[in-house]
Amino acid sequence: MERHLNNRDILKYGDFNSNQIFFIQRWIELLNIHTHSKYAVRYLNTHQALKELNYVCKEMIEGSIKRNDNHLFIVFEEVKKVINDDGIFKKNAVSYSKILENSLQRSPKAENITKLYSIIYQVEYVIRYVEKHYLTWIIAEINSLMSSSEEQFAEIEKVVQILASELMGRGWSVDELYSCAFELILTDMDTVSEKFGSFFDKLRSEPLPHVFLFPIKKDLAKGTKARLVELKLDFLFGEEILNTYTDYELDNHISKNKEYVRVVRDSLDAYSGVNNAWQKIVGKLDILNFYGFPIPDFDTAPIILLPDSSKYLRNVVVDLSTKKRKFRAPDSMVNRVLKQLETGDKEVNRKLNSLFEFTRISDESLSPQSTFINLWIGIESFVHSREFEGGIENVKMVVSAFSTHNYIYSLIKNFLEDCNRCELELVYQERTYRIGKLTPQDALSLFWKDDFLDNMKAESEDLNILLSYRLRELCNILKDGKKCASLLEQHKKNVQQHIHRLYRIRNSIVHSGQMQYNNTSLFSKHLYEYIEYAMSVVLHRLEEDSSASLEQIFAQVRDSVDTTIETLNNSRLLDQDTYINLLLKGAF
Repeated sequence: MERHLNNRDILKYGDFNSNQIFFIQRWIELLNIHTHSKYAVRYLNTHQALKELNYVCKEMIEGSIKRNDNHLFIVFEEVKKVINDDGIFKKNAVSYSKILENSLQRSPKAENITKLYSIIYQVEYVIRYVEKHYLTWIIAEINSLMSSSEEQFAEIEKVVQILASELMGRGWSVDELYSCAFELILTDMDTVSEKFGSFFDKLRSEPLPHVFLFPIKKDLAKGTKARLVELKLDFLFGEEILNTYTDYELDNHISKNKEYVRVVRDSLDAYSGVNNAWQKIVGKLDILNFYGFPIPDFDTAPIILLPDSSKYLRNVVVDLSTKKRKFRAPDSMVNRVLKQLETGDKEVNRKLNSLFEFTRISDESLSPQSTFINLWIGIESFVHSREFEGGIENVKMVVSAFSTHNYIYSLIKNFLEDCNRCELELVYQERTYRIGKLTPQDALSLFWKDDFLDNMKAESEDLNILLSYRLRELCNILKDGKKCASLLEQHKKNVQQHIHRLYRIRNSIVHSGQMQYNNTSLFSKHLYEYIEYAMSVVLHRLEEDSSASLEQIFAQVRDSVDTTIETLNNSRLLDQDTYINLLLKGAF
């Protein structure tokens, strides 16, 4: 959640009902790159899941993906779950839903090529229909839910995620989807109905030609330029640009004697378009670089001329990995790393240094393929052990354990940070509590008091509808050991499925040089987060036992997660303090 998006902040811009306020708050949270992974945008809905299944079946037939029964089973199970949870698809495409229900009943053997062809035929038949109608169905469903006189928060939550996934699959950037809520809804112009009308009209729009003008920072060698012209790269001097695009008033931003490269791309928005435009340039530079030509230095923040207007942008930079903005780490964290590198085990330090190196190389990469691959190499080499055969099994088992370790603690900590951003205060027994300043331990102790929790629910609902919804959602899970265990199990399974998806992206790049998805930068962000989890857990464990090897730490964390889940499933006899301690710290 963000500051200055409480109910009263939103109501300054119109007479929104509670369902509309929830949509606005959740949409902005979903697309903020700093949002906790549980609440962040995911790249999967029925349409995208079917495209992924179709891709996997085709690649297995061609041999680009190894024919592995378990790998195919994992994809099938994930697709079936996505479709089963999608009420929009079931309601609007009854006959097509039945086709999939029959064809996806069970995962076939990977070597059964005939069956794979049959599945491809049926899935592509459904995809062609879904591509024409799915976005219309989603928007209609959201409008219906928001206009309801009853609370529809849980349903809006589901549909918002489906909508964001669909738009990203069509080529929208996270940045544009995030910002258009502020530009079109949280504005003083228009009525509430007109605001949402403009918002959804934009989301229905088709790609339009954007002009990207990349300045060349230094003089370009004649030989390099001649070859780049042969490679169809479009060079213009500033004076030519000013004479060509007279409607844009670029005099203060274009230098007449400076050279620019012009790339025209059909794009849904400038943020996604700038990365695609840059890739066109990089593809040409890679060829000449291989053959020893001097490569010019480009400004990767081009001037972008928007279509159907005389507006332009100057603040959109090529971004190959949608990473969280880096903040300077606290001294305690840096000191912990420095102490480990100075006094720790040489083998552990070698792997830590390797991980630092590959993340740096990833940051310096010129293409999304290189960005992704270097992050994958970094984490695969870091979690390598003799316990599992093959890189994918090591990454899947270790990363899923790291991500699940302290997962409940991270949800509670994130909720308290949201309370702080929303400035939630509560008077209880003549004492004022600033909820966001409580420790997780103190917060849970108070949440276990029914009268305190009732007051907090009432205060939070008046303050921020999304915060109130999150409080109810969290308390419903936290007070039930079996639900907590199920949450951890499902999270671990989701991460393992996602690791398989990332592995397919890795293989696609390595074996065919292709990118399977539009928003590969989002998946690079996920890899970066997994690296952060791994580093955090490993350094914490090493601080407790500096003699531990990485393989011992991997086993400890995995055993801790499994024991925590087992204990939570049988937690009825635990006293409150023991139970809360289990939630926050895990079994060991």
